[in-house]
Amino acid sequence: MAVYTASKAAIEGFTGSLAFELEAFNVRVKLVEPGNGPTTRFGANGQERMRGVLLEIYMPFAQPIFAAYMNPAQVTKEADVAEAVWRAANDTTGQLRFPPAPTRSLSRRRDSERILTTSRSLPRLPGLLSGPN
Repeated sequence: MAVYTASKAAIEGFTGSLAFELEAFNVRVKLVEPGNGPTTRFGANGQERMRGVLLEIYMPFAQPIFAAYMNPAQVTKEADVAEAVWRAANDTTGQLRFPPAPTRSLSRRRDSERILTTSRSLPRLPGLLSGPN
């Protein structure tokens, strides 16, 4: 999970730096962040690629996260992404990030509560996780 999150942060940092560097040449750089699109099968593909890679002891932590990806609180449709790309291409304000307006599919609060409840019930892994019991 950390590798995926770090890669997204790296793309954002790289894009911001590139925008700053190329501004002197009158080149605009934009970042469209599409979010979760169910037609991409991101959750299913990611889970399949991680099969056999994750340690068994890590699975009680990873499974609720995979489940949340498979049943997201909000989804992005192709038209949402196309509209965000159009806004980015035509933007003159200097805005860097363009997240599409997602369509709500479930209550975000319900998803958050489910993940929080699951994480509280996970066993503590000595030496791997720290925090209150």
